Amino acid sequence: MKKVGILTFHDEPNYGAFLQTYALSEAVKALGYDVEIIDLRMSGKYNYSLLMKLLSPLIWRLIFESARSKFLNRSKIVYRSSNDLFKNPPNCDVYLLGSDQVWNKDITRELKYSYFFDFVPEGKIICSYASSFGTNEWFFDSDETVKISSLLNRFSSVAVRESTAVSMCKTYSDVDAVEVLDPTLLISNYSSLLSSEPKNTNKMVCFKFNQGASFYNFLESFKLKVDYKISILAKTMPLKGFGNIPLPSVRRWIMSIAEAELVLTDSYHALIFSIIFKKQFIVLPANTKNFNRLSELLQELDLSDRIFYSYEEVLNDDRWKNKINYSDVHKLLSVKVNRSKDILRKLLQGTSV
Repeated sequence: MKKVGILTFHDEPNYGAFLQTYALSEAVKALGYDVEIIDLRMSGKYNYSLLMKLLSPLIWRLIFESARSKFLNRSKIVYRSSNDLFKNPPNCDVYLLGSDQVWNKDITRELKYSYFFDFVPEGKIICSYASSFGTNEWFFDSDETVKISSLLNRFSSVAVRESTAVSMCKTYSDVDAVEVLDPTLLISNYSSLLSSEPKNTNKMVCFKFNQGASFYNFLESFKLKVDYKISILAKTMPLKGFGNIPLPSVRRWIMSIAEAELVLTDSYHALIFSIIFKKQFIVLPANTKNFNRLSELLQELDLSDRIFYSYEEVLNDDRWKNKINYSDVHKLLSVKVNRSKDILRKLLQGTSV
């Protein structure tokens, strides 16, 4: 059985990072391959707040590491630099990059070329699934562009997460990339991550990266408009009048969304799991510059009306009360899922997509 080595962001204290790694691993295994996660550590590379930096060792041990140990087959060798990768590269039949913002140099920094597989020997299958630049603007300088173009042209096929990435690959590297779904949408059964069947509750769950006084002021006003009990996921300090889930496990994070009546979020993966579990949701973008991955997905599923660009818009426009027709949504989604699975199969075979 051929072995696929997946390189992605798997070791960050981040729910989306774990879930996209898990989902891509499961999707590849379903196609008949052995899977190994190339254990390149990105710890310390994210620009976290001081509080998150202080808490991250605790989160790493108590929350994410237990899930990684149980569900991810990581390489025995831990790589901490590009030099480590060159000295002792992982031995795989296929090297698969993605998903996540693996081409965002603000995150990868000195490892940026590693995420273009510069360490992989010639003659191996190199491919990308749902890789992302994390922005809709090219931000590599001329020397970086030349290097990246050379590396991308070694890939047998390139599949990316956004249409903007398709354009950038063509414009700056003359590579014909295709757009695919995030791997978390390739599997529909997440029961292995859950210890019980989700139950419907009269709750609204908020999961926002971008919090602050204006957000909490908004919640005070919003709770007067709804009958839901409002809980905030991953808020470290309690807020009077609201439920608080400070350091949820992966299971608790998923269950909180699966059991909610309404989800309010600026998170891409919280949005995806709202769709998977057929939840009503409100999307409030944290940063419109880097919002394309959410907006493109919502547009493709005819759900753009779930986007609100300010707290005032949510309070003054009740369109969020309109029930989402998930029969239509999942019909659209199933076509895209089947196409993305077919592309993944071809990627791993080294054939053109």
